[in-house]
Amino acid sequence: QYARYHELLWTLDEDRMRRSNAAGLVSRAHRLRGDAAGALELAREEQRLGKDAGSPLREARGWMHQAEALAASGAYVKALACMDAADDQMGRADYGRGEVRLGWKRAQILLQKGDLREADSVLHVALALAKDFQKEPELTGQVHSLGAQIAGRCGLHGEALWHHRHPRRLTGPRPLARAP
Repeated sequence: QYARYHELLWTLDEDRMRRSNAAGLVSRAHRLRGDAAGALELAREEQRLGKDAGSPLREARGWMHQAEALAASGAYVKALACMDAADDQMGRADYGRGEVRLGWKRAQILLQKGDLREADSVLHVALALAKDFQKEPELTGQVHSLGAQIAGRCGLHGEALWHHRHPRRLTGPRPLARAP
């Protein structure tokens, strides 16, 4: 369906923002079907159209989709470089919800790469930013779900996960109570 929408926009509509959005949707569909090369091509189109339209947000989403396509093909260094470009554009867009999404996506890529420590570190920043969006349960739920995946890969479950998320400073062993 998204491919047909994309095709219709190219023939009927000159709006670069709508074309960029359609390219992003079709890129995601390609990636989900396992076609990383097709996804990458459409993500580049999305990013270019966003830049031509003067939309830092749309350009950032194009970079993010390129990163996801590259990560799907195992090109993690290039994927993280695309995430850096997306971060730069998102900073220009000043769109807080997008920053949460970028942190979540960067952590996903790092998890795919197997860099659990860095994925967890990036996700902590996204969790802090997500506190401002508590009225958007889908966004915060995605961030928390990825946190559980990272913890599971680390072997943390239950109480260990809670202590990992809520660290306390240890002041040393407590003295044992003495009987009177």
